[in-house]
Amino acid sequence: MPGSIFIAFVPNRSEEKIFASELNTAKDDLQNLIVKKIQDIENKDINKKLEEEKIDVTLPSRLFVKGKIHPVSQVIDEISSIFSEIGFSVEEGPDVENEYNNFTALNTPDNHPARDMHDTFYLDDQKELLLSLVILGFFVLIQFLPEYQQDSDEVVFEMTTKQWEFEPNQIIVQQGQTVVIRLVSTDVPHGFAIDEYNIYTFVPPGQTVDISFIAKDQGVFEIFCNIFCGEGHSTHRGQLIVR
Repeated sequence: MPGSIFIAFVPNRSEEKIFASELNTAKDDLQNLIVKKIQDIENKDINKKLEEEKIDVTLPSRLFVKGKIHPVSQVIDEISSIFSEIGFSVEEGPDVENEYNNFTALNTPDNHPARDMHDTFYLDDQKELLLSLVILGFFVLIQFLPEYQQDSDEVVFEMTTKQWEFEPNQIIVQQGQTVVIRLVSTDVPHGFAIDEYNIYTFVPPGQTVDISFIAKDQGVFEIFCNIFCGEGHSTHRGQLIVR
C-alpha cells in the first residue's frame, strides 16, 4: 500500500545449520541413553536369574545313607550259622501252624503258659480257612501288582521326566530281571541316576533315552535327577524297588 513500510527478517543460514546439528546430536545422545538404560535393565534381570539359579560348587556332595540288615535278623543269621557249623539244619515252616506241630510235637505240656490265649492266637476251622484265603490272595496280588511286570526276564518301563518329577515315580521289579527304562524329557534337560547301580544318564529335552541294567541287588534304591534343572531340582526323586 502507498506509504506502508514492510520489515522482513531473513534467517541466518549458518545459525540454522548449527542449531540443526546440535538438535541431531542431542537426539542421538538421548537415543543412546535410552538404549543403554534398556540394556542395563535386561542385564540386571539376567544377572538376578543367574544368581538365583547358580550352583554352589563349594557345597559338599549329598550324603547317601544305605540301609542295613535289622539287628534281629543279624542275630538270627549269626545263630543259624553257628548251629549249622555243629551239625544242625535250618527248617522253614508255614506262618500259621496247627496246635500239634506247634506245641505237642515239641513236648510242650498242656499247662504251659505259651498255650494261653493271651500268648497264642488261636483260629477255628472257618477263621483258619479265611486266613489261608487272605494269605493266598495276598501272594497272588503281589505277583500281579507291578504295573509293568512281564512273563519274561526283561521288563520295559515307559517313563517321562519333567520339572520336577518322574512319571511313574516308582518302579517295582524282581531280582535278576533285566530292566529297560525308556525315558523322555518333556521340558528341559534332565538326568537319571541310581548310585547303587552306577547309572548316570543325560536326557536331552524331547528325546527318548533307553536305560538298561540287571536288577541284581534287592532293596529300595533312590532315583534322582543328576542334572540341575531349576529351583525344584532337589525334590526330583523316584524309587526303584527290587524284590
